[in-house]
Amino acid sequence: MYEINLYSSPFDAVAVDAESVSVADVPRLVRYDEDFVKPALLLADRTVLKTTRVDAYLEEFRDSSAATMLIPARGFAFWISESRDREVMDLLGIRDEDLLSPAEIDHWTKWFKREEGALSGSGDSVDESVESFNFAEAFREMRRRGESDGRDFLDRVAPLSYARAAHHRQLADLFQSPVLNALPTTTLRQDPWDPTVRTRFQELLDERSGEDTAHARMVSSLVDSVASSRAGVMLDPAVSIGLATRGVSGEDVQSARRLAGAVELMRMVDGISDLPVDEVVDVREDLAPYLAPFRGFLLDMSGNVDLSPSDAAENARRLQIFWEAEVSTAIDDMRVHVEHASFRRNLLDLFSTSGDTTRTVGTSLGLLVASGFAGLEVVGAAAALAQPALTALIGSVRAKQRVANDRAYFVHALGVRDRRRRSS
Repeated sequence: MYEINLYSSPFDAVAVDAESVSVADVPRLVRYDEDFVKPALLLADRTVLKTTRVDAYLEEFRDSSAATMLIPARGFAFWISESRDREVMDLLGIRDEDLLSPAEIDHWTKWFKREEGALSGSGDSVDESVESFNFAEAFREMRRRGESDGRDFLDRVAPLSYARAAHHRQLADLFQSPVLNALPTTTLRQDPWDPTVRTRFQELLDERSGEDTAHARMVSSLVDSVASSRAGVMLDPAVSIGLATRGVSGEDVQSARRLAGAVELMRMVDGISDLPVDEVVDVREDLAPYLAPFRGFLLDMSGNVDLSPSDAAENARRLQIFWEAEVSTAIDDMRVHVEHASFRRNLLDLFSTSGDTTRTVGTSLGLLVASGFAGLEVVGAAAALAQPALTALIGSVRAKQRVANDRAYFVHALGVRDRRRRSS
């Protein structure tokens, strides 16, 4: 089984800031991954897509779940009530009457300080290291000690926390691709760059360790994954450049460039770019006998192109030239053989090139006319016609067997399938 690991950075590809992504931005990120993965699905038996889009989904899902918890709800309610950020309020649908008044902010600030003081005791715990401080136990204790007041606070800020939760959940849902999710996991699996489980507790650990802790871990996980991958590696341009600056070996990059070249050549096949993702699995099944040889054909061809590790535009130009000079020529030659594999063409060629065949057919046709198309003579004439037809049929079958073994035959088979689909 041939497997490809795809590494995608859609935020960089479509120039969207991950820190300020909007609802309008997300569909572009999803479409990028769908287009990125499509040719790879035809090149590999199994594809693993590792994308920052899934990281973003997990973080939005975590934030949605945490928005109604006591501490996150407090932080957001105090901030939005004090700042009265109109842009954020309009985005989340928050009304002025939902905000806390200055008196309420003062009341709840004092309450939280009392509870935090009770939790810290002598104050030693606030100086403990991140590894030894038990945030989960602290949260449980705060909920236990302030059950009634804490519940009252959550009820008061519910319009704020639920508006924020709904926004994060909307983004999380938008980060998913229904088309890719519908593919069987034996064909495609979608993973984040960072496999760390996203929880509020982990987020607090990361915040206390440093502002860039989570992002650094995500990039480090990517580098480790590429370096240790036993499957084929395909990188999008942003990931390729980023890895090169972090010292990934030239051998790894060269392997990725060759596979990326094969994918780009696959994109150039007529019909692939317009093929919906949800039809890819059907194509894989319908044309399975021809797909594996064509995959090897493109990988071999891609290996003959000198691709740059950092110039995506130049690589695209070189691949286009190579397609016209080598791949397209091979496909045209294959199509000529397909034409000669036609039964009708073989039969016509037989009539036009064989004198014996022409005389036999002419005599048979004369018998048909003289006999009035009846009786034994008709059977004899049919028998006379059978020999050239049988010869043409045998020639066609053998020619088709030969051409079906051509490594470029997938292109012809894909065209035939598409024409049949359109006519049905």
